[in-house]
Amino acid sequence: MASVQIVTRTKDRPLFLERALISITQQTFKGWHCTIVNDGGDPEPVDLAAAQLSKDIRERVSVVHNPASVGMEAASNIGLKDFSADYYVIHDDDDSWAPDFLEVCVGVLRLQQHDSVQGAVAHTVKVVEAVVDNQIVTRNTSVFLPEVTAFTIPRVVQNNPFMPIAFMYSHQALELLEGYDESLPVVGDWEFNLRFIKHFDIAYVPDTTACYHVRDTARGDSSDNSITKSKTHQHYRTLIINRHIRQAMDNGSLTLGHIMAAAEPGVHANRLGEKLNLFYPKLRSLHPRVLWARLRGGK
Repeated sequence: MASVQIVTRTKDRPLFLERALISITQQTFKGWHCTIVNDGGDPEPVDLAAAQLSKDIRERVSVVHNPASVGMEAASNIGLKDFSADYYVIHDDDDSWAPDFLEVCVGVLRLQQHDSVQGAVAHTVKVVEAVVDNQIVTRNTSVFLPEVTAFTIPRVVQNNPFMPIAFMYSHQALELLEGYDESLPVVGDWEFNLRFIKHFDIAYVPDTTACYHVRDTARGDSSDNSITKSKTHQHYRTLIINRHIRQAMDNGSLTLGHIMAAAEPGVHANRLGEKLNLFYPKLRSLHPRVLWARLRGGK
């Protein structure tokens, strides 16, 4: 039987960790091992959650306590190195899977006829939720990027088209990529995916579901997701883009001249946008509703 290593990153979120462990232990595929990486949080609730598992399940769960937080990507690498398997996947403490997620994704990867396919991404549902009186309440759900059912290099470069909870990849891929970039406090999953797609292909899996959970109005650790970190994400996304462009310039495959030529149409578009912004207040003043309001004595 194939084996899967699951990495669950957590820090002081016992309510979410409990749900994540239910998601993992209810999988129909049984050849898994899970490493919970407690990244600088209180060890007691994590140990308690693990201790409450049945004996046969507990034997497949390891717990690593970091005395101080080392960051998401370093925590991922700790978990990935903790157990060698055929396939790997990140299951953060606040996300969840359909019960057949592992079974379906492993099946897709094992039956691939092309050696270049070393990853699989499942259909993903975005769940917006809140914590009310120590209970997780679902606000709404929607399909995450429903238009994305294929993962070309240009599409992955554009922005991150899938979440870690939906992405299973092979031992072969992890061995080549050597894990996540620990210098990045955010968008480390996208940076990993960029290096992945440079070498390997990814299959889309519509027959099971991964759930990506976010809280857009909460405060504190439970709100630790991309909605509340958009400015930080943009900053590090810029660093990654510039890093790759500089690498291409250093090896001679790209010059500033190429970049200038590619950027020139955008320069003219930006100038046109600036001019339209200048004219917008004047155009708005000519709108029929504005004119009618003036005739009636309004502003």
